[in-house]
Amino acid sequence: MNRESSIKNQEVSDNNKRGAVSLGTVIVLGTVILEIGVASAILVFLLTSGGYGGRLSQSAYAAAEAGMHDVLLRIARNKTFSCSGSDCGNLVVDFTNSASVDVLFMRDTPAFNQHTVIATGHAFSRNRRLEAILEVDDVTGIVHVLEIKETTVLP
Repeated sequence: MNRESSIKNQEVSDNNKRGAVSLGTVIVLGTVILEIGVASAILVFLLTSGGYGGRLSQSAYAAAEAGMHDVLLRIARNKTFSCSGSDCGNLVVDFTNSASVDVLFMRDTPAFNQHTVIATGHAFSRNRRLEAILEVDDVTGIVHVLEIKETTVLP
């Protein structure tokens, strides 16, 4: 009986060794497959977010441009146009991304009879800002755009 039990113990021991090796192999293969999956997900995210971010940035720029043109039109219609804060209005330019714009109008800045318009377009996490310096003729009401430039939007 001793011999039979010794053979059985040896078979059980061999099975345990094979099971331990199989478990290690399964863990290593599972880890490799998981790493490939995570790397693929990150790669897809980075590739798609780059193009989407560019579209959002263009929508924010278009919103800022629309706000700028809106104020220019208001000034052309009314040479004594004035607004402050929320009086200038927050335009909601409804593109597919729901972009919006905040407009700030400063009369007689940087000099007398020159006005500054700052329009900041927003599209989710992207912001673009346009600044214009205008000169309005008091008699005729003609608006001369002296300068339009894009400036940095600080977070």
